[in-house]
Amino acid sequence: MCLRRSIVPLVFLLAFCCVSLNLILLHARRGDVTSGWIVFVAYRNGQSDIYRILPDGRGLRPLTQTPQNEDGVAVSPDGRWLVFRRERAVGDGDLYRVNAIGAGEIQLTASRGNEWDVQWSPDGEWLVFSAVRGGSTDLYRFRPDGSDEQQLTTTRGYDWTPRWSPDSAQIAFNSVDQGNWDIYLVQSDGTGATRLTRNTNYDRMPRWSPDGSQLTFFTARDGNGEVYLVQSDGSNIIRLTDAPGIDWQPDWSPDGNTLVFVSVRDDDHEIYRINTDGTELRRLTTARGIDWTPVWSPDGKWIAFVSARHNGDKEIYVMRPDGSDQRRLTNAPGDDMDPVWLPMQEQEWDSLAVLLGSGFVLGGGFGLSVYEKLRKMHSATFQ
Repeated sequence: MCLRRSIVPLVFLLAFCCVSLNLILLHARRGDVTSGWIVFVAYRNGQSDIYRILPDGRGLRPLTQTPQNEDGVAVSPDGRWLVFRRERAVGDGDLYRVNAIGAGEIQLTASRGNEWDVQWSPDGEWLVFSAVRGGSTDLYRFRPDGSDEQQLTTTRGYDWTPRWSPDSAQIAFNSVDQGNWDIYLVQSDGTGATRLTRNTNYDRMPRWSPDGSQLTFFTARDGNGEVYLVQSDGSNIIRLTDAPGIDWQPDWSPDGNTLVFVSVRDDDHEIYRINTDGTELRRLTTARGIDWTPVWSPDGKWIAFVSARHNGDKEIYVMRPDGSDQRRLTNAPGDDMDPVWLPMQEQEWDSLAVLLGSGFVLGGGFGLSVYEKLRKMHSATFQ
């Protein structure tokens, strides 16, 4: 009994020292962690689920685990919520919402037909999505709780890939209303639809600049797929890239000065960056195998992307904006795709520092995982 009394304080002292050391190391790496989580779609074991992971490779966890396929994630501006598509059958899916730790799931839509391409407005007030209803594909919007659904477009063709302007006032989207793929704008309430581009070939993938003054898009109007810029009023269309292969998937840096994009100019899908004035083109990836879907972190410190360089499976990677410090974050059979950054809230960082630094909470028991502790600690936060 005396021996047990003497050992117990030593165990807790050792645990305290380990916690302190790990917290020091974790705070030294805080810049890696506070860029946020990376949410992605994992195609494993014959189905797709949604996972999240930190940019240093820790904290990998599923946010959905159902027999159905889930994909098409959109993140709320405050980082509290995720909306995604769950597939009932091929071409038939509804939209659902969970909080940032995978709890509190609610169904937002329940119509027959497919609903996808969901996007959260920057002010957090609305979500817009594409839906096939009544034989046509149009844009709709609703509140984050699924209420007040409204149809925004009623064109004769397909309307999809909606993207909100930074001030949440307008939505850019693709439409084939006039027989060609062109880019349109519509007010957030569905009024004032205007055609932004006019071309006999396709214009696709509109992406707003952070200040809302310009959009990038992908077009084949010059024979190859290239990245172009256009003012938000449709004027001053500029060709930004010029290469024999396809240049596509552009993404704006948070400061609006730089774009990353995917190019097939060297017979391989590689990631490049370029200033928005067309200067300082730079190749960021050089590995054999597909590198694509580059996405800037909200703080501009990282670029998340997908690569098949390792063994043919597509995995989630990150790198610095200059192409350095490339890290593979996932390594599992199957494909990990479509990375999206999830902002980390300050209170979540404080808890994560303790949990990841220690592996357990003193007085909290040894049988509970870090993830479950975080879920319990923040169950009230995400209600």
